Amino acid sequence: MIRHIVLMKFRSDLAANTVTKAIEKFFALRETTGEMQTMEHGLNSSEEGLDHGYTHCFLINFTDEAALQRYLKHSAHQEFVATIMPMLADGLVVDFTPASAARKAA
Repeated sequence: MIRHIVLMKFRSDLAANTVTKAIEKFFALRETTGEMQTMEHGLNSSEEGLDHGYTHCFLINFTDEAALQRYLKHSAHQEFVATIMPMLADGLVVDFTPASAARKAA
């Protein structure tokens, strides 16, 4: 499994409905691309003050690296990226393979 984490900081001048529509388009990629296992979204609620202004968090699971690569190259994903980038003040993407749950801390 590959986990794809996307953090977004939308521009402050965007209307709330514009942000909502952008998120809906992001979720539509699950069906359009057929590569995502699961996709979750939430608003930052951390009180630690370490969020660097990121407001929206997305956690997407892919079966493997090949599925992630197909998703990234899919025309619908490329179109979404081109649409969303001008709406963002900043963005951050991190991919990782979860360590085995059975692994014990040393």
